Amino acid sequence: MIKTNRKSETSRLLRAYYLLFLGTWFLLGANVGFLYGQDLTLRQAQEKAQQVNPRLQSLVQVVKAKRGAVRQADVGLNPSIGINAGNRVQTATFVQELEYPGKRHTRMSAARAEVEVAEAQRGVAALQIQEEAARLFYEILWGSRNVELLRQNLEVNDRFLQAARHKFEQGFGSELDVIKGQVEVVRARRLLRRAQQAVVASRNKLKTLLKIPLSHDLTLQGDLNGPGIGVIADPDSVIEQAVRSHPAMQLRQAEVEAAGFRVEMARLAAKPNFAIDFEGGLEDKEAKATVGVSLPLALWDKKKGARMEAVATQESRRYRLENTRDQIVQKVTTAYQEYQTALATVKLFDQTLLNKAKEAAEAAQQAFVTRGFRFLDLIDAQRTYLDTMLEYNRSLLSLRLAEVDLHIAAGQSIIRE
Repeated sequence: MIKTNRKSETSRLLRAYYLLFLGTWFLLGANVGFLYGQDLTLRQAQEKAQQVNPRLQSLVQVVKAKRGAVRQADVGLNPSIGINAGNRVQTATFVQELEYPGKRHTRMSAARAEVEVAEAQRGVAALQIQEEAARLFYEILWGSRNVELLRQNLEVNDRFLQAARHKFEQGFGSELDVIKGQVEVVRARRLLRRAQQAVVASRNKLKTLLKIPLSHDLTLQGDLNGPGIGVIADPDSVIEQAVRSHPAMQLRQAEVEAAGFRVEMARLAAKPNFAIDFEGGLEDKEAKATVGVSLPLALWDKKKGARMEAVATQESRRYRLENTRDQIVQKVTTAYQEYQTALATVKLFDQTLLNKAKEAAEAAQQAFVTRGFRFLDLIDAQRTYLDTMLEYNRSLLSLRLAEVDLHIAAGQSIIRE
């Protein structure tokens, strides 16, 4: 009977551990499954980058530290107690220093302003991390398109080489065509290998950013030619919004506000604190008590240098705020122009150049087979088609990066559903 109970208890424990394992697996799978088994979207890459980035996590701790400073700023000065004992005199002294009115409130306001500065720094860093993740994401998509294109190019050139050899063996072609075909195959393999290496390098950079082991596979879900992260139609309204809410502007404004409180603290530092002391005890067995007030005299140290430094720092922060505002206007304007240029280039390829290059390459292949078209002209047509497609891929990348630059310049999050 005892053995049976032990077996049933062991079975229940095993079932409990099994259910716990399944629950943990499902919970973890929701967070890391996309990293180690499913395709990674742009949104997931950006969110993961922000979660694991050490610089951003460091700024999170800075914010916590500044909040601790706010709590500390609300603390008053500690009193002091002294006890003296002798043959004739025994006394106890209590001294409490009191701050000049306004010092404590100003100190707390300055500490809160430092919290706003730290939070604004975190916002700027988060936007930079989003930009870095988006750039790597699109570079990988671009490189993958190039790899697929160059793989097809290798297959086409290999078929050209076989056709040149067949014509040469039949007495209709020259050995020079065969040599040229071999050279083109070697060139196609080299281009493919370089493109593959570039994709691996970009993928490893993204893995490093996301803290994913380099030995793990990482596949992306997205299309360079698909919908982007959104189009900004009115740059004027974007500039107006960016001047109000850009993280960099919030940082500069918080710095100006914090500098203003430091000016007030420097002014109040010249105002002396005062102390109230109470002393009581026995002298020759007779009780005595005294109450006094002490006030330091600001004869030499009047904090003039500290006030000059604080005022100059505040003015410097105001100029930095104005400079940041000008930079935002310039960056948004430039980014919008670059976006329009990239968009027009992609439309040109979509509407005319792609079809013309494809038709010319197909016509050259057909003419080579049926009408004795020169092999060198066939190779040239294929090169033209390849260059056109590579430039098209580059234009798509430029369009996506221009979108990223435009949103970053405007201070808008580029995390999208």
